[in-house]
Amino acid sequence: MPTVSLCMIVNNEEDFLHQCLMNVSNCVDEIIVVVNKGKTSKVAENFGAKIIEHEWNDDFSDARNESLKYATKEWILVIDSDEVLVQDDLLELKKMADEDDAIAFMLHQINYTNDTNQFRFIKSSNLFTKKFNFDGYFDVPTIRFFKNNMGFHFRRRVHEIVDESIIENGLESSIKDSGIALHHLKMIKDNLIESEKRYMILSEKEVAENPSNYKALFDIGLISTCTTSDYEKAESSLKKCLDINKNFNEARIALAYLYFHMKKYSESLEKFEESLKYDKNNPFIYSNIGSCLVMLKKHKEAIEIYKKAIEMGHPEKDILMEKIRNIEMLL
Repeated sequence: MPTVSLCMIVNNEEDFLHQCLMNVSNCVDEIIVVVNKGKTSKVAENFGAKIIEHEWNDDFSDARNESLKYATKEWILVIDSDEVLVQDDLLELKKMADEDDAIAFMLHQINYTNDTNQFRFIKSSNLFTKKFNFDGYFDVPTIRFFKNNMGFHFRRRVHEIVDESIIENGLESSIKDSGIALHHLKMIKDNLIESEKRYMILSEKEVAENPSNYKALFDIGLISTCTTSDYEKAESSLKKCLDINKNFNEARIALAYLYFHMKKYSESLEKFEESLKYDKNNPFIYSNIGSCLVMLKKHKEAIEIYKKAIEMGHPEKDILMEKIRNIEMLL
């Protein structure tokens, strides 16, 4: 199997870090941990990690890229201390890398939450939901496993991504979906709200530096919706995001979700229906359209849309069937 460098950035997260490294340390060939200058990580040291001190400058990509400089193995795995990659899944990932012609693999960041109103929320009862008392999760695909020495690097101050670097090298077709879960447990952090506020500050810095940075505007919109409940700011940011890039459908969906929170059901319905033009096979969009129709008392239409979501493979088939039965009883 190919050799792997595990690259991490860590800042005062020792409790989470032990669980993270316990799962993967036996399946990687080196561990590189970047810490703030003047700091260290006793937990990482106990796992034989190479500790790199780096001056923090409000830029997660900068810290990520610093860790990549010290990677010496064939492949790079990037995870955070509040994420868990099951050991068997990592072995399967290495097997894929050995047998496939891919240069990067998409993992599925499973974000555990109790926010049942989240657009992509999936009710679940697995090992993690039971252990940490979560109602379910939502899935965010993310590239976290890629070949070393290809010139790839991360971008963005916060919610950093390597995707753009890979695509600009003309290698988009060599990105494969591994189907493997990366379990994200950030919701159990005591200082989650403060962390989100710091992310807001960094996103606002990005916009100040580059007003056309639509992804930073998108992040501001999400944080303003879900964390600070500043709906006016959320709406303004998401609209600006779409003005810059009308094809960025995630922002359109987030705006539809925001309007639903604001009880502007007609506006929410309009945005969800508009988003179908860009993603016509998304069962979550259909189920949310159904919810808008219910609130607008268009019950018969809601039933048909819920059925459509089920036909398209919505993971909460039983819940949607129950909604249909309840509507039929009302009718």
